[in-house]
Amino acid sequence: MHNNNVRISTIEELQAIVRRIQKAHPDLKLVFRGQTHNHDPVASAGRNSSNSRVNAGEAVIQSMWDLAASNLLAKYCISDKPRHMLAEMAILQHYGFKSWFVDVTSDPIIAAWFATHRYTATQNMAQPMPLDKDNYPSKYLVDRAISVISCAKYVRNANNDGYFYVFGLSQGYIDTFFLSNIFTGDALRIHRQKAGELIVPYDRTPISSLVLETIVIDNSIILPEEITSEYLFPFPSEDLLYRDLLRIPYVANEKQMVPILTGENPNGSILAYPLIDVPLFNHEDCFYEEYAPTIRNVIGHYPLFSDFELFLIRRKIIILPFSRFPNTGYHSSLDDYSPDEKPSEDTDNMVYISFRARRNPLKDVNLNVWGSERLFLVYPISQMIPSFLEKESIYPIFRGVFVDINNDSITKIEYVCEGLDGVFSCEIKPEKAKEETLEDFYFLTEKLELGKAVLVEQSPFVSYEWTNWDTRRHGDPLEDTRMLFEEVLS
Repeated sequence: MHNNNVRISTIEELQAIVRRIQKAHPDLKLVFRGQTHNHDPVASAGRNSSNSRVNAGEAVIQSMWDLAASNLLAKYCISDKPRHMLAEMAILQHYGFKSWFVDVTSDPIIAAWFATHRYTATQNMAQPMPLDKDNYPSKYLVDRAISVISCAKYVRNANNDGYFYVFGLSQGYIDTFFLSNIFTGDALRIHRQKAGELIVPYDRTPISSLVLETIVIDNSIILPEEITSEYLFPFPSEDLLYRDLLRIPYVANEKQMVPILTGENPNGSILAYPLIDVPLFNHEDCFYEEYAPTIRNVIGHYPLFSDFELFLIRRKIIILPFSRFPNTGYHSSLDDYSPDEKPSEDTDNMVYISFRARRNPLKDVNLNVWGSERLFLVYPISQMIPSFLEKESIYPIFRGVFVDINNDSITKIEYVCEGLDGVFSCEIKPEKAKEETLEDFYFLTEKLELGKAVLVEQSPFVSYEWTNWDTRRHGDPLEDTRMLFEEVLS
């Protein structure tokens, strides 16, 4: 039952129609969606694309979002409520990444607001707050980096009508859930929007089959003054989940540094791009004041070394790739120190890195597969996403691990960190952290031994590369979602 001829110009008329529909369908739960164009509601991942399959690069981006979302869900989910198995994907949907959901709300007035406001996106540049507050120009290279940021805003669609969809869901309908039942009030955007998600049906039945009525909203309608863009998309100072997401840094690619460090173009510009592209909502007057503290830059996905530093290290440098396992990330307590401070050798002031649990790897592995007795395993900065979500300051950053091997046993293992003034190593404490670090090294060693990874010479480094892409992702996000359901139900 789908009526496209109803037109309203006041909130009172809209509320009357909603009451009529509910009375006609007492056994259905009504949810609502507003759009500026009259087309069938489509999940964000399915828009403007004729091919739903994703390439490896997109899968890496998805994995980084997954890594952030899994940690945020653990932090902001209501502890006494069961976690919906797709709640992580819902975080992505509401804070900037595409998913296979369609946004809905339980509040018809909020849906009417979205029906009458057009989303616009721009790309801008912003200079973060300097880490060197005493000198100009700054003595730190990172202070020269300019962040390339994605900005978004909603503007009133004054010249065109809006479209309001009423969905009717049967009791026990499993393909929808409301985020306010999952996340605490600290995820303020979710609660103010009274946000819910419709999941694309697994039999690929169009979501439009659930629409009971489509209502045309006249562009002259007057909405409540308190429902504004700033109210629905609060700043990070109010929405703590949003604040944490924005802590993930912008990264300047190492290649930009070559002409600067070699003197070819010593005053060249440095552009830093986001690890995960979270839009910054522009509410006009106080944009920079609100967002400047959250914009943070890092130089290099991997640490930068001069020839002299490589000589001093005198190790085989193994460049590790971004893990394809979304549950793998590394935490640190490095924010206990100021950005330019190197932790002391006092046991109580050591750097702690927590490696998240993986499947237990073999311990009886052949360490000779590394082909060297002195290794420096360099971890990509993307693996530190869980730590960035928590850290007040970016530096120091965990960059990798020193490993010494002698007679097929490990004689030394240390953390390598990067401060603003360079790279330093420090002892691993406590013993549990050392065990977790060893397990991670054994895991990588096992993959080499089993032929699931290889070492590729790329002078002066060695690249550690997986021999296949064997995550749960098959390229079709809808198929992946179905598989995820099957995994949970089994």
